[in-house]
Amino acid sequence: MKRWLYILITVVAAIMEISFFPLFDNNVPSLVLLFVVLAGLRVNPYFSLLTGVLGGFALDISLGFAIPQMAITYGLIGYLSGIISGQIFDLGLLTYLLTTFVATILSALVAAFFSVAFNYEGWHLALNLSQLGKTITINLIFSVLIYLIFNEHMPND
Repeated sequence: MKRWLYILITVVAAIMEISFFPLFDNNVPSLVLLFVVLAGLRVNPYFSLLTGVLGGFALDISLGFAIPQMAITYGLIGYLSGIISGQIFDLGLLTYLLTTFVATILSALVAAFFSVAFNYEGWHLALNLSQLGKTITINLIFSVLIYLIFNEHMPND
């Protein structure tokens, strides 16, 4: 029953991401992505799909996206993270860092797809390698912090 904490923390992270992080520079961590990846690695693919969809939907509502692109993106990432967890040997923090690295790149590619496919101007994301590098770096730094804080307290399935 503790696994529902992942959904609660992910939705709270989405609210924090929208409420407080615009006060900072453009280089902010994607907390929803980090918790969705953690849920995928710790619980199962279907639950992390649900976690990603709900967290992404909270972002979509607050950002006013007509197409639920964040819900689709984070749901896909959650599901793939869950699939990865069943296919590889768990190396703890290293597995979480590698999955976060791949998930950050995948989310940028999917967001660019939505921008191009639907001519959507709401989220200006270009596949700029220097910006993507900054995003990867900040996500990896925060993923270490999240892993160290939540590793003991979040349930495994």
